[in-house]
Amino acid sequence: MTEPHEKKIAQFYDRTLSVYDLALELFFHPGRKKVADSINCKEGSVLDLGCHSGQLAKLLKSDSCKGIDLSEAAIKKARQIQNPLENNWRFETKSILEALADSGDYQHYCLLYVLSVTPNSDLVLEKIAAKMKPGQRLYLVNHFSSSMLRRKIAALLGQSIYFGFNFYFPLNRDFLSKHYNFIREEKTAFLWTFLELERK
Repeated sequence: MTEPHEKKIAQFYDRTLSVYDLALELFFHPGRKKVADSINCKEGSVLDLGCHSGQLAKLLKSDSCKGIDLSEAAIKKARQIQNPLENNWRFETKSILEALADSGDYQHYCLLYVLSVTPNSDLVLEKIAAKMKPGQRLYLVNHFSSSMLRRKIAALLGQSIYFGFNFYFPLNRDFLSKHYNFIREEKTAFLWTFLELERK
């Protein structure tokens, strides 16, 4: 069942789809490229949580990729991607928690530019950790900051967009360190943080 905030997010991305990818590709591509390059050096299936219109999938060589997103318009566009290898790529309209409740098992879990529009990021990270098995990888790209001033400015900006972006919030290192080994942590373009984590 779709929550009210999820409905608003979906409506926002449905309405902005025609310009969203074009306008923001410059900001998002560097992080996606880092994730894709890391996954492409390995084997295994991929679950892209918040895939939008499938931009990460276009960069992947995996023969098994599932993307989920709240926006029906974005998923419709993602389904138009021509998989050159005619492999097992699927795109579905679902929430993250619905996708994690499925029985599917994946080697790579991707959460790119999504936590900023997730009301309870800790809950999402907890559900992902509970789903994953030792040795599986989680890839995060997001803005993280413990700066109170930056968070206040971000909160004001977020309120100006009616469903509320949460641009900056602290990275829950204690939780992540308990459940994951930190494989890579880098700053990418536009102050995004890229994390590659391995489930303990």
